[in-house]
Amino acid sequence: MAVDRKHQRYQPLARPTPAYDRPLQARWADAMKEAMDARQLGRTELTEMVAAELGLAPGSDKVRRWLANDTVLDAHAIRPLAHAVGEHPLAMLAAYGLVDNAPLTLALQVGDYRRQILDLQERLVERHRQTGAALFVEQALRAGSWNAAVFAHWRGRRLPYHFADYVLLEPIRGRVSQDEARQVFADAFAATGAEWDDAPFAGEPIAAGNQLRVFVPRLAAVRPARPWRADLGQVRGIVVAGPKWAGMYSVSALLSRALGWGHASFDYMARTIDGTSDSATATTRELMREWLGNPAQSPAHVFAHVLGEQPADADVRLLAAAPPEIAVFLLLPEERPIAPTGVDEAARLGGVEPAKLRSSLARWRAAIPERSRVAHVVTPTPVGRDGTPVTREQPGFLDGYLDASADAALRVLTLLAAPAPVASVIPAPALTDQFAQLAAAL
Repeated sequence: MAVDRKHQRYQPLARPTPAYDRPLQARWADAMKEAMDARQLGRTELTEMVAAELGLAPGSDKVRRWLANDTVLDAHAIRPLAHAVGEHPLAMLAAYGLVDNAPLTLALQVGDYRRQILDLQERLVERHRQTGAALFVEQALRAGSWNAAVFAHWRGRRLPYHFADYVLLEPIRGRVSQDEARQVFADAFAATGAEWDDAPFAGEPIAAGNQLRVFVPRLAAVRPARPWRADLGQVRGIVVAGPKWAGMYSVSALLSRALGWGHASFDYMARTIDGTSDSATATTRELMREWLGNPAQSPAHVFAHVLGEQPADADVRLLAAAPPEIAVFLLLPEERPIAPTGVDEAARLGGVEPAKLRSSLARWRAAIPERSRVAHVVTPTPVGRDGTPVTREQPGFLDGYLDASADAALRVLTLLAAPAPVASVIPAPALTDQFAQLAAAL
């Protein structure tokens, strides 16, 4: 077996670092050296890894002097140095005394949870693709105390997709309990990203009497990046964000299929951790913060993210400060002179007043200005077969909604590919998907 001579010659770095008049920097240097020793990473190699991001000249000894506490550390260097040695930036910020341990503890816990989630997703994604809602039937039979009925749900006129499954759950004895059902079907919820859904649209199966209805995504299910995925150059990740019913999950899922990239959402990952569907939890935000700070953890992924009420302003600030390797697309429901508009219907479905949603949209547009790799994309108003706007009470609304999301996704692909044609970013293996075929023909 060959000998790794670099590791053979490695000498541990001297500790403790002299404090001089900068004891906090000495503590940071010791933490850095401990991480470097664990990875047998020398100062020269570390300098080479961060030189471009920190603007260091060839042969610079600035990193060496920082680690020796010979000169004052530039605070902006803490994050890239932490990433280079494989540590969470908050750990090094805490060592330097810039943050306390509370957010660090949460971040490290979330990081561990996130790795567990990704492992779980990798193991379950193929099973979910083959079975979907059948997992609920399997667990109902295993428990022997519940009945489960599955209904396939298709959406789209131009691009019809098996969009999701609906599952009606009913206990054989006693009154229905959502808490009890969550326990009995915990594995199915975790594997599929399913959610409770008690607001049916026209033509959908309705939970009656002693039943609960569950929505199991198929088109928008979690999926890993493919080996043949598209290379978008410096873009290493994509976030599709917007208010409820602007189409984030459908748009991000269609992008994932056309590019061969992975698909997920910060909300789903948070629900997997803490069991809540609240999109404004600290866990959701910390997951997004962590990935935006180091997209290499899950490269080539498209994330959907729902912006809610006032707490969303913190999410907006994170997206506004996203690094250049992350492309951010803010979806905006369409305004049009003929009612109902996309904004009106999104507000009604999201349970907010249209005026309040318009105010939020204006605030978010201002907070996330368009620039390179950041764009505002309008989601068209859902229309019926005759081209006139439709509402949720009318048949065909969900078909029109998916068609509108496909239009928004085509606009995103156009922006990602520019100035080249869209076909240039569609890998050949993706052309088995109908949306990818449509995009490649543009």
